[in-house]
Amino acid sequence: MRGPYPRAADDRNLYNALVTFVANGRSNLTTEWYEALLYWKMYSQPAAVSNLGRWLQSFEPCVLNGFLTAAPAILSCRIPDVMSLINLVGRYQLPGMKSDTALPVRTTFLHILYPNVVPIFDQMVLKAVGAWYEGANQSTSVLQQYIPHAWALADRHTQQRTGFKETAVRLTDMALWLTRA
Repeated sequence: MRGPYPRAADDRNLYNALVTFVANGRSNLTTEWYEALLYWKMYSQPAAVSNLGRWLQSFEPCVLNGFLTAAPAILSCRIPDVMSLINLVGRYQLPGMKSDTALPVRTTFLHILYPNVVPIFDQMVLKAVGAWYEGANQSTSVLQQYIPHAWALADRHTQQRTGFKETAVRLTDMALWLTRA
């Protein structure tokens, strides 16, 4: 890892560094930030991590900047708005998110940009809520059903949270990851 991210001692610190970097201004987002985001999402998948170098060889910062310019500064808690933004990510063909099967990476990217709104959508959270089947994490219709469920869980179970840097949406995601085991 390059840039400010080698100091992130673990997964949670890297996550918080990524989110903090966004909060300090999107104009500061660099290739190193994007690489750290992809690494954070994929570090548990050795094959995906080995692809990072190849993916980033074709990385054009102007594509990331183009997406960030086109994306809204604030995202409402409306499923059509979230889905529209997921489709917008696909049009920009960012490394690691080019294929239609990259829905988990796209939601992770958008979660880092909008941590109060976009839940991370992957097989681990789907397993935790009993909605997993092969390919479910690549289905936009499953995502459209999952988003309000994740929001409801965040609203219901994180009312009393104190002392956490993470948003209610992220705390819910973390709890689902723990329960899936």
